[in-house]
Amino acid sequence: MRKRISTYWPLAVLVLAALTVCMHAQERESAAVRHKQPGVASVSAELARAISYGLVESDEAAPAVGPASRAL
Repeated sequence: MRKRISTYWPLAVLVLAALTVCMHAQERESAAVRHKQPGVASVSAELARAISYGLVESDEAAPAVGPASRAL
């Protein structure tokens, strides 16, 4: 039994190292996909949605609420 363990432990280390490398490569690929920039169409759709909800106003628009008056 001792001879078998001493014979195959380098193989076990190499298998674990190969699995680790594969997992890190897959993680890098998935991170690259997550960080991919959205398309122009989706950005302009989000901007149109924000404008329609009133979250974004033009620079020339009057503020919806004026400054608070000081009541004493």
